[in-house]
Amino acid sequence: MLTPIGGAQAGEDRDDDGMADDARERMCASHLIAPNPDAQDAAQAAGVARAVRVLLADVAAVDTLDEAIAAVTIDPDAADDPNSLNGRTEPRYAQAVTKAGEIVNAVGAVGGSSLSQSDLSLAARRDKALQQVRELTTQAETLETDAERARTERDNLRLAVDQASAACTERRVKARQTAESLQAAAGRAAGLERQLTELDNRLAAAKNDGDAHRLKVDDLNRALAAAQSSADGTADSDELDAREHELEAALDITREHEVAAKIAWTDAQRKAESYARQAGLLHDQARQAAERRARIAQSNERRRAQAAHAGRVSADALAVAELANKSIDAAAARRDALQAAASSHDEELRTLRARRDELEPKVTDLTAREHVLDVNRERYAAECEQIERRVSDELGLGVDELIRDYGPDVPVPVIAVGGVGKSDGNDDGGDSDDVANTVPYVREEQLKRLEQAKRDLAALGKVNPLATEEYEALEARNRYLKGQRDDVAKSRDDLMQLIRDLDGTMVDVFRSAFEDTAAAFEQVFATLFPGGTGRLRLENPADMLSTGVIVEASPAGKRVRQLSLLSGGERSLTALALLFAIFTARPSPFYVMDEVEAALDDVNLTRLLDALDQLRAHAQLIVITHQQRTMAIADALYGVTMRADGVTAVVSQKLADRD
Repeated sequence: MLTPIGGAQAGEDRDDDGMADDARERMCASHLIAPNPDAQDAAQAAGVARAVRVLLADVAAVDTLDEAIAAVTIDPDAADDPNSLNGRTEPRYAQAVTKAGEIVNAVGAVGGSSLSQSDLSLAARRDKALQQVRELTTQAETLETDAERARTERDNLRLAVDQASAACTERRVKARQTAESLQAAAGRAAGLERQLTELDNRLAAAKNDGDAHRLKVDDLNRALAAAQSSADGTADSDELDAREHELEAALDITREHEVAAKIAWTDAQRKAESYARQAGLLHDQARQAAERRARIAQSNERRRAQAAHAGRVSADALAVAELANKSIDAAAARRDALQAAASSHDEELRTLRARRDELEPKVTDLTAREHVLDVNRERYAAECEQIERRVSDELGLGVDELIRDYGPDVPVPVIAVGGVGKSDGNDDGGDSDDVANTVPYVREEQLKRLEQAKRDLAALGKVNPLATEEYEALEARNRYLKGQRDDVAKSRDDLMQLIRDLDGTMVDVFRSAFEDTAAAFEQVFATLFPGGTGRLRLENPADMLSTGVIVEASPAGKRVRQLSLLSGGERSLTALALLFAIFTARPSPFYVMDEVEAALDDVNLTRLLDALDQLRAHAQLIVITHQQRTMAIADALYGVTMRADGVTAVVSQKLADRD
């Protein structure tokens, strides 16, 4: 946001004088500038608008001349008031412009503009007219849209009325059909009632027939019983058989009639229930049809009201459309008038553009000349800066100091080699002095002297002024590296001596341990292999640090010396003999063994147990085993088992003293 001159100081007192500050910002002419919305390049138009706002940041746009004078004048009464916005040493605005075209500044004022309008004014009026045309066009389009919407709504309402009429007609037809259906249903209900009456009559007749048949059956049963119980026994068996067959046939016929009567009764009852359900459905349909007719009547009334309302809306829409058409015609007429007014200013714009075209070549020429001058100025400034840097680097002087001490108006000193010996009365030899004379500055002579001095300097050869410093640095570096090398050599000698000492200690310790282990191995092997011999020897006795150990084992009755030729049990016992020899030579507080007797037979197991008895005299043994004989020599047993519930449990048992 752009602010006028003095805006930062005014911002400090914004809480107290906010209204005055807002009024001052509204007076700034930069607030009147806005980018042209019709510009082809919106970004360029926005940039030009920002630039113009910056240029007009110190210009006030006011209505009258008095306001313009107040805007560019310092208030003397408020100059001493620190809380006043006018208490400043400069005016709020550098210039002020009135609506009449009067320009006022702190020095004076310029009268109002003439009646002739500028190119910018004409362009502004043209843009304003075009903006009005666009607004009117937009209004016309809006009115046209409203009119079209009203027509569409009218058509929709007409269509709704037609649909409502068709729906009413359809409902009347459906109501008539429903009434006919109700009449037909009533007729069917009456027919069903007649059928039910007939079925009831048939059911009563079937019931009477059943009663008669039951009576007949009872008579027949009594007659049969009387015939069977006659005392004389003279009855004819054939006659009785014939009578029995007749009675059975009559009974079968009666049963068939009874079954048929029951079937007819069941069918009649099922049909009666079906007819009753159909009658109930017909009654429900009749009731629903009556309710539907009532709803249709209410809907028809509502549709009639809606149709009447749609008619009124249609009439209103027609009136609105007519008004919209009139507004559109008025807007079109106003647009044509504005276009004609804008066309009348085209001639003035063409004249101003022609004048602008005449001035543009001159402006372009002046701009090019200004550019050339700027380039030359920059080139000369660069050369001057380069000369100043060269003087500073080569001579260690500034330009002002160089001109002051060695300028063309300063005499040039000339040193003449030679002199006159002077005696001081002590018969000492005289010294030759260099006498310095001065001559006026002549460029040609000084150039000759410069060339001669360059030749003399070239004859001397290249001189390294940093040789002494480089030598001292290299010498210090050499001393440092030599000290580091000596430290490394001394450290290496110390480490080598330490390694030799460690090697000697390791050799002594290994030799002592090997000799003790070899002696113990012979004893243990003799215990595990009665009558056998075994010994340990070094593969390379000359190199104790890298030599290997060879185990030689010969059980009783065998001349085998290689372990690979022994059986599995013998190899296991040989390995145990070596372990027990190591344990004997270099004992420990306790030993842990895991199923070491798994591959041994009973004889070898006995030998192993004897060795364990000897070893337990000076050490504590922890043996993991599944052998019962090994457990028998233990002092305490610890077993791991699984209970019935699947949980692992540890069981311990101390054995009695074996003594």
